[in-house]
Amino acid sequence: VRRVITLAPSNAELVAGLGCFERVIACEDSSDWPPETASCERLGPDLGPDLDRIAQLRPDLVFSSLSVPGMERIVTGLRARGVPQRVLAPRSIADVM
Repeated sequence: VRRVITLAPSNAELVAGLGCFERVIACEDSSDWPPETASCERLGPDLGPDLDRIAQLRPDLVFSSLSVPGMERIVTGLRARGVPQRVLAPRSIADVM
């Protein structure tokens, strides 16, 4: 996986925590950490990203999070466009790990 998109600030932080943020090519508007998010393409708010633009970017993987209420619609929209994604739904620290 070389081209990653994150659709929640927590997802950007998780990718950074894994030491892989250099693979992130775009993120939603409110991500502000790590500082490298400033150089990423912005895709709109977490509950209203530009799904067609995401598909155009041809990511290897999109991280979305069901811990954001309403994200189900985004997950469904990406699935309909054939965009590969990993949907996170952490409920505990163990889930995050």
